[in-house]
Amino acid sequence: MRSVEAVIDSLPLSSGEVPRQCIINAVDPVRFIDEILNKDGSNDIMYSNELKNDLFLIKNALLKEQRQDQENKEKAIWKLWEQLKIEEYKAKAIISRCDQNGFAFASPFHILVKEETGAFRLYKKERFSIQSYF
Repeated sequence: MRSVEAVIDSLPLSSGEVPRQCIINAVDPVRFIDEILNKDGSNDIMYSNELKNDLFLIKNALLKEQRQDQENKEKAIWKLWEQLKIEEYKAKAIISRCDQNGFAFASPFHILVKEETGAFRLYKKERFSIQSYF
């Protein structure tokens, strides 16, 4: 999944009022945006329509990114089962390691790599030289 900052940077925001760093640093950016939007109209807080539109745009882009990431993980789980007969709970652990490091050893003879697009690709290790692992 792309970073929150990359998602925000890719959007055509118009208000210039978006609290970028707060959203980027939030534990759950989507929930944080919901909290901001829920404050609109309460305690004399009024946000401009441009800001509200920008926040909805960011929220929808983040939700889309999360769905895409989940779909990629489900495809990878299926691929690990289909090709290597790895059980789901083990596949999830392998994918989690791959998410953190960019790669994970799925078996003694296979490596799972996370591409820049967020998709996972399974390679046989014989395609790589031994030195490339160290």
